[in-house]
Amino acid sequence: MASPPAKRLFSPTSHSHITQGDVSKVVLEAQSVPFPWTDAVPKKIHTWFETYAKSHNTAPEYVFIGALVTTAAIMGPKSFVQVRKTYQEPTNLFAISVGFPGSGKSQAYRMTVSEPLQALESPMSNMLVDDYTKRGLFKHLQSHDGRALLAHEEMGAFFDLVQKRQLEGNAERQLYCRLYDGGQWVSSTGIVYRVSIMLLP
Repeated sequence: MASPPAKRLFSPTSHSHITQGDVSKVVLEAQSVPFPWTDAVPKKIHTWFETYAKSHNTAPEYVFIGALVTTAAIMGPKSFVQVRKTYQEPTNLFAISVGFPGSGKSQAYRMTVSEPLQALESPMSNMLVDDYTKRGLFKHLQSHDGRALLAHEEMGAFFDLVQKRQLEGNAERQLYCRLYDGGQWVSSTGIVYRVSIMLLP
């Protein structure tokens, strides 16, 4: 049986009725949910992910998620998957890698997000954003053809930041919903679309 998660996984929010025990229970329940990521990739790619992950002491699921989100961000706001003749979905992802300390989340993040982006030519190499103001994010998206990958190594800190800005009247959650769904972000200085998010709790 897995040991309870470390206390640092719990970040207090305005929902003071949520206890560490509640969080531990949810984490343990989540561990029992299957994640058939191998169904989404061909056998050769599946084998490559497993080999690459093992060589860096991390899990292939973390590597797969990081690579998927980074690829979606690079594809940009004008790319869509044609699901059916009358239905298409933007190639935009919000992802959270959940795991205990020492399980390899940070290694996978470096392998699939930060290092690959740094290896690209500008402006792609500057697509990663770990802190921002709303005005700064808008300018970033304008100057990077609508591409941005918001990445935070601590999920709790990210949600606390979103909650703080929401309470300040900045409509932060509504903004993320519009960007995720391929909607427009209209400002007096222009229009931008969508953004990918990668979180590591």
